Amino acid sequence: MVIPSCSNSRCPCCSNFCLDDHLQSHHISSSTSTSCFDFALDDYLQSHHISSSTGTSCFDLVLDFLTELEKCDPFADLFLEYPKKQVRLLKTIFLYVKNCRRKGNHKALLEHDQEDTGNIMSESLRRNIICFSIQDVVVKMFHDLYSAYLLYKKIVSPNFGIIIGALTRSEGNIKMFLETDIKKSCAIIFFDCYSPEDPQLLMDLIESLSDSLEELLCEWRLWDTISCQLKLLRNLIGLATMQGFEHTQLANLSTYTAVMAGRLISVCRFGRHEIQVLDQINLLDLQVRETCIHVLTASKKQPRSSYALALKENEDLGVVQFIGSLHDYLYDLLESYASFQAQVKDQMLKLHRGIKYLSILLKQKEKLRDEIQDLIGVMVCDAGILIFSLSINEIKEGLPKETDLGLFHLHKVLKYLVAEDRIQRIEKDLEFLRHVLVNIKEQRYQNGKLQAFWSQVMEATYKAELLIDTTLVGDKCEDSLDVVARDINLLKIEALEIQNGQIQRVNKTSIHIPSQLIAAIHHEDLVGLDDKVKSIIDRLRSGSKQLDFVPIVGMPGLGKTTLAKKVYIADSVMSHFHVRCWCCVSQMYSMHSLLVQLLCSISSENPDKYLKKNENDLAENLRQVLLRRRYLLVLDDLWDVEAWNLLEKSLPNNANGSRILFTSRLQNLSSQFRPDSKSYHLCPLTDEESWTLLQKKLFFKEGCPPTLSEVGFQIAKTCRGLPLTVVLVGGILATTTQDRWEEVAKCLNFIVLDNKGCKKTLELSYSHLPDYLKPCLLYFAAFQEDEVINVRRLLWLWIAEGLVQQAKGKSLEESAYDYLMALISRSLVVVTKQRTMGGAKACQLHDLVHEYCVEKAKEESFVCVIHILKDSFSLAGLSNHYRVRAHNTGELKIWELMLIFPNLRSLLLSGLVGNYYLTEKEELGTLLPKLLRVLDLGRYNYVPMEVASLVHLRYLVLHGTRSIPSAIENLSRLETLIVEHPFDQIELPNTIWNLKRLSYLCTTDRTRGFIFPAENLEVSPNLVHLDTLNLTIIEPFSQSLQKILAKLPTIRRLKCSCKRSQPARRLTFATRSSKEILEFDCMRRLESLHLIELKGYEFKFPLNLKKLTFIFNYQPWSEISTIGKLPNLEVLKLRSESFVGEEWVMKEGEFPKLRFLELSWLSIRNWTATSDNFCHLEKLVVCNCLKLEEVPACLAECLTLEMIEVKWCRESVANSVRQIQQEQMDSGNEVLKIIIKNCHETNCSEAEEISSNCSEAEEICSEREFILSHYT
Repeated sequence: MVIPSCSNSRCPCCSNFCLDDHLQSHHISSSTSTSCFDFALDDYLQSHHISSSTGTSCFDLVLDFLTELEKCDPFADLFLEYPKKQVRLLKTIFLYVKNCRRKGNHKALLEHDQEDTGNIMSESLRRNIICFSIQDVVVKMFHDLYSAYLLYKKIVSPNFGIIIGALTRSEGNIKMFLETDIKKSCAIIFFDCYSPEDPQLLMDLIESLSDSLEELLCEWRLWDTISCQLKLLRNLIGLATMQGFEHTQLANLSTYTAVMAGRLISVCRFGRHEIQVLDQINLLDLQVRETCIHVLTASKKQPRSSYALALKENEDLGVVQFIGSLHDYLYDLLESYASFQAQVKDQMLKLHRGIKYLSILLKQKEKLRDEIQDLIGVMVCDAGILIFSLSINEIKEGLPKETDLGLFHLHKVLKYLVAEDRIQRIEKDLEFLRHVLVNIKEQRYQNGKLQAFWSQVMEATYKAELLIDTTLVGDKCEDSLDVVARDINLLKIEALEIQNGQIQRVNKTSIHIPSQLIAAIHHEDLVGLDDKVKSIIDRLRSGSKQLDFVPIVGMPGLGKTTLAKKVYIADSVMSHFHVRCWCCVSQMYSMHSLLVQLLCSISSENPDKYLKKNENDLAENLRQVLLRRRYLLVLDDLWDVEAWNLLEKSLPNNANGSRILFTSRLQNLSSQFRPDSKSYHLCPLTDEESWTLLQKKLFFKEGCPPTLSEVGFQIAKTCRGLPLTVVLVGGILATTTQDRWEEVAKCLNFIVLDNKGCKKTLELSYSHLPDYLKPCLLYFAAFQEDEVINVRRLLWLWIAEGLVQQAKGKSLEESAYDYLMALISRSLVVVTKQRTMGGAKACQLHDLVHEYCVEKAKEESFVCVIHILKDSFSLAGLSNHYRVRAHNTGELKIWELMLIFPNLRSLLLSGLVGNYYLTEKEELGTLLPKLLRVLDLGRYNYVPMEVASLVHLRYLVLHGTRSIPSAIENLSRLETLIVEHPFDQIELPNTIWNLKRLSYLCTTDRTRGFIFPAENLEVSPNLVHLDTLNLTIIEPFSQSLQKILAKLPTIRRLKCSCKRSQPARRLTFATRSSKEILEFDCMRRLESLHLIELKGYEFKFPLNLKKLTFIFNYQPWSEISTIGKLPNLEVLKLRSESFVGEEWVMKEGEFPKLRFLELSWLSIRNWTATSDNFCHLEKLVVCNCLKLEEVPACLAECLTLEMIEVKWCRESVANSVRQIQQEQMDSGNEVLKIIIKNCHETNCSEAEEISSNCSEAEEICSEREFILSHYT
């Protein structure tokens, strides 16, 4: 007969089997023979009892047994809960007694041991007897319960009352034991001994004692107070332990807590209810509270990060438990004393609510940033100190001033934490909305509802950002945050409806910047235009002697500007025309800006030289430069004849073959210049030419894989012959996996079929950008059309605007540069100037790309660009913009901008002079929005003190200032400080050392840098983030230079110049009584170093230096060996008498990694080297070395050489370069390119005369100004 199994855990049969298995695991037989059981149990317990009196197995056995008994009856847990608490209490008392230590130091105990060993032994023996007694009580309890259990099993109809009877007897025995033995031993246990070294034992004792009292005293009104005080002490010990306090630091608190526990046990009637005795107990008397305050004060001095670390690693959440105990204690205090003054009670209630809020925050630890967790930890300590310092008399009579101030501070920080919590919730909601926007970014252009939703989210995001920053500067914006939170919540509801609707996200290729992006920067490719280039050059060089026009016209994107540039830089054009000048006209222009562009392109000088001149003076300057010279003037992107009419008066007709070359989208514009003028009309590329151009962009010289030829040709064909469209599509394909080219082809079939195909292609390029690149591209809208943009300035702006996320293992600037390279690789950004060893130094956008960015930025309310504007009210409705770039704003004043844009975060001004913006100095400071992050004051050369109140400022550009105010230290977030065109060296205040985030400290004039204060350097903090610096040092030098450099450990790029008390003069080593050494070798991260006008000094360089530039240093050639030994030097530029003497002999083994070498304006005659000196050289530039006879012939053996450029040197130098090129070609190197300009035979006496004349101080100054302005 098969007995069916039962799955009911409450079934007595099943529970018996389970219990038997459990006992078997403890080696105890469940035989029905009582005598056998007694023997087995006694034997087991006796062996355990004797072998390990410190063990707790008997307690664990009983607790497990009680847990198993719960399965015998559905209501068993009602009878078993209190016995469990009793056993736990006995267990914690047992562990506490075994590990406590007798009071008195070790030496005293040893002396006492010699006098009365018996007493000491009796002390130890008494504690052991207590432990044995506790174990015996527990063993007897188990014996009784197990006997009852066996009897329960024998009965046919199980009666749980048998076990209840045994439980009642055991409870009585334990109560009697506590009432007698434990009470009698309280003095030994708690008063005469220190608590154990492990605080957890004392904490467990307090917890079990509190649980037992709850059961015993459930009818007493004192239970809440006593339990609350016990838990508060227990959790304070837990908090301190969690923060790493040693046992000795908690000795007083532990002792007081143990004494309070002993006193409670000694007066408690475990078997009777007597309120009178307990009513006299106050666990938190004055002495205990003072001890608690001492522990909390010490806790605040712990390392701040310990709070966050503890919250992450501690599962018991000691901080949470302690703040909960504080909350309960304060609530009990408020309930006990109802007769508070109204004001005091209101303050206490606020404190109670604040502590409750802290406890809520702590339960969300995973959502809190480390710094917020640190702040909460300090707040917990402050709250504890404040509460423990309260006395009943203070509460009744009114709080003292110190307590009142403490409450005020606590409430203020709590408000910040409340705002922080709201901010985190807003940020979480915005993150959700961001994901929704990603899903609808394609569909919103075809759906008005989605477009409206997109705009609402963007507006809410900007508003939230504004209010968050306003809150962080201390303004009261809690209510406004609530309003924004509600608005965002409504948008979430709408977003959920959108997600649940029919709109689904279109999966696209996820584009990420590679970890090591290497984007090759190429010159613009020409396909199908070689004949046009030759034809235009021929027309420029021949024909009428009268001033003539050569128009290049065609639709946007055909390559008009590219073609004009190829012609402009052609060698035959450069040699034919005496003067060449170029300007970009575009739709927005002024006569002044056109004249400045033309003059700067002629002289290569800084625009600052011309900006302050009026139009008439500029026009006359241009006329004088062009008079009696054959010139070529290029007007790029001309839209009407008016620009020519403005310039015509400044252009002389010398009847010598001068030419005007212009590009325009307008086909009939040339007829307005001259009716018979022949235009060069650019036609679209053929399909084959488009495919050739696309392959050049994608594969360079490698060629297209055969598997992609068909789809690639189809894609090129859809570009309709527009080179710009081909280039943009190439950018898309470059970042798309090859298996997705078919999808790109399908998209192009739809968007390039209309006459707006190029802009649609731009839209496709934009949509394919990763989200983090889109705002970086739109930021170009803040610059003018055809403006050449300094790359580093652009990257620093991106960083300050928060557009860059730092990649792992890279700096923010490196990450930002990767962003730019990604845009360049997609052909959205064009490199206009390269750095010495590659990479982008300056960039710009194609005019069509710029137009698209301006339109998209306006649509997204990303940036508002203001050009010439007379009616400021026409900007009404644009107040939601947070970035403004104002170009030549004419009558528009700062106060008008501030009224129109009250919530500005970025303000970039540019124009002619400062008074075009401001009428009075005071106007700017009072109106600047205090939430500005980016501020470029343009040409306003006054620094208002109010700038120092812009605590959110990260990027600041000043103009022409001589000093920085000491209040600069208030800008604690400042990362970039630039001074354009300083009038002199700029003195920094002592407070500059407090700008811990400062990364870039630069001027636009490398000869005029920043002078650091040398006082109190020992106590000043280091600028540990400073990366780029223009430094000026004052002669005579002292040890202060080395001290200043030691405070700048992270510098990578340094330009160092000298401020002299005397006029510039030739100063060599011979003119100094002793050689001073300037030591830069302490700068372990330095990679690029410019040394300017540091005459007559020796140098020590760091071994990691990669780039070195000398200007006007007058070093003897013998000192260059110090540079030659640098193992990592790749770029060396020797300019303007940086080294003096006629002979340079390069020693063997020098310059092992040199890749670029420049010699300019040097008096060298003979230059000797070996091929070992050039084993890695790629480019050589020799300019204005009038005495040099030839370059080393061993350069012909340099296999890495790619280019040699020679300008304004002797013909013999040019001949030696041609010979090197021929030898290279004979060896099979056809890569080497040579550029030779303006080289002719110079009489040696003429060269010596020039050199002699340059020795005069006045001419040295003139030369220095010219050359330095050229190099700047």
